[in-house]
Amino acid sequence: MRRGFGRSDGPYAEFIADPCENTDYLRVGLISAEDVSGAVATLRSEPWVDPDRVVLLGYSTGGLAVSAAGATNPPGVLGILDFAGGRGSFKPDQVCSPDRLTDAFAAFGRSSRIPALWLLAENDHYLGLALGRRMFEAYTAAGGLAQLQILPPFGTDGHSLLLAGSTDLWWPSVEAFLGTLHLPTSLAVELPPPSPLPPPQVNDACLGFFRDYVAARTDAKAFAVNPEGHCGSEINARSLDDAKEEAMTRCNGAWRDCKLYAAGQELVERMN
Repeated sequence: MRRGFGRSDGPYAEFIADPCENTDYLRVGLISAEDVSGAVATLRSEPWVDPDRVVLLGYSTGGLAVSAAGATNPPGVLGILDFAGGRGSFKPDQVCSPDRLTDAFAAFGRSSRIPALWLLAENDHYLGLALGRRMFEAYTAAGGLAQLQILPPFGTDGHSLLLAGSTDLWWPSVEAFLGTLHLPTSLAVELPPPSPLPPPQVNDACLGFFRDYVAARTDAKAFAVNPEGHCGSEINARSLDDAKEEAMTRCNGAWRDCKLYAAGQELVERMN
């Protein structure tokens, strides 16, 4: 995470104070690039990382961030995935200083030598398809090595495709791109099914959440329920303790008398 995002340290560093008609996207892009490149440099020293086969993926403002980072050609980075990258949208299909945003991507393309795949839904209304094409053309005309994949419309605004859409909508394009980088994309080891857990006495919506909970391949997860059949779930925590705290916070934030039902892949009563 870049500064100010998620649980990252430090204040948000990419604030834009410029007027809408004169936005300096290059400046904030370079700030983003510092954080991305710093994360890459740190992760390359971890024993579980292949330091010479790194791919950067960014969505929306993160797409601008990874494109800016790619302009510095960080060691070990083989490719860039830019999902609807950009900034400055203030209403559907309206962006502050679109020419300056296009110029920023041209500046990134001039020095980047890393292959990139840009993905943009046909009905993306954060940037707009026309501006997305202009940015891509400026990037490649300046020397950037990229291909553009226009994806089918998704929902009322395709900008949310990566977050809310099925992976089937974008994975074929990404898989083909990763193949050109000689990176593995197929399943190498078939994992055993997760341990079964009896479902709690909860409402239908929570039963759906519980199915997702059981299927999540992580031990840092927790599921809380209350006597009326409501719930709180966390499957993306950093640790089991964090997951327990977050599941209880979510449940008690809307309901009362919540208790942990499961933690990791075990029922809580079995753990006591």
